[in-house]
Amino acid sequence: MSETTGATRGKIIHIDMDAFYASVEQRDDPQLRGKPVIVAWRGNRSVVCAASYEARQFGVRSAMPAVRAERLCPNAVFLPPDFPRYRNVSRQAREIFRRHTDLIEPLSLDEAYLDVTENKTGLPTATQVARTIRGQIRTELHLTASVGVAPNKFLAKIASDWRKPDGLFVIQPEEVDSFLLPLPVSCLPGVGKVREEKLKSLLRTPFTFMRSEESLFQQAPKRLDVPTVADLRKVDLVLFLINTITYYLPFFPPPCYVRLGRALICHEEARTRSSLPKKSEGSWNDAPINIRYHILLWRGPR
Repeated sequence: MSETTGATRGKIIHIDMDAFYASVEQRDDPQLRGKPVIVAWRGNRSVVCAASYEARQFGVRSAMPAVRAERLCPNAVFLPPDFPRYRNVSRQAREIFRRHTDLIEPLSLDEAYLDVTENKTGLPTATQVARTIRGQIRTELHLTASVGVAPNKFLAKIASDWRKPDGLFVIQPEEVDSFLLPLPVSCLPGVGKVREEKLKSLLRTPFTFMRSEESLFQQAPKRLDVPTVADLRKVDLVLFLINTITYYLPFFPPPCYVRLGRALICHEEARTRSSLPKKSEGSWNDAPINIRYHILLWRGPR
């Protein structure tokens, strides 16, 4: 995907096919429509590959042990995965994507990022491109997709989850702060229960914050039981990276940027330590206390 700096705003679409494996099964077998369908092999060591929305009403989720899914939804129809068929449908979806852009990053058979900053169809907005793609998926593949549109991949991923299933949500550049900052950190991609607890622990520590923000802990420690993205912005960058870097660097490959003072540094450079301050410029320990990471600028995976 094309690189984006702070001066250039991208138009990124994240497409997530709804309950993909289960939806393909229901599409191809009309008798399954409206029934709870679980795509999984039966057995104690099997996990759920996909669950239809009818099954999800019983609490069944992907990656759940199949035995537990059967307990939650005993009347569900269990089907063994047919990956060759799913791959074929995924290829058909990507053919639709290629009508609009060649900048496609598949994440899996049912997910992809599209950079439509410059699209091939001449549509004036990314929102119109997203609507067109959703319509083509519905008409040609007889499936539905949830789509998020945003200035970067990180936000587009969040947006695609916002109106599932079969939804479209757009985050305009001028709406980023008002949308993102109030969100609980649990809404961030990849933040599960374990990661959320780690962030809560980080935020409960007074010295975690920059000096100008230390009063946040002193004034409202109870509020940090449900930390938000706005709270994370107040955390000292170095401490934040120490606690999260092993997780977030693989999730946000280059170009993934953080701001250190006035410098815009790509984490690929940080991996080689070429971006670390020179001796004449001080060290990480001497970095200004007002260092901030800007999660909004993170371009996300390439």
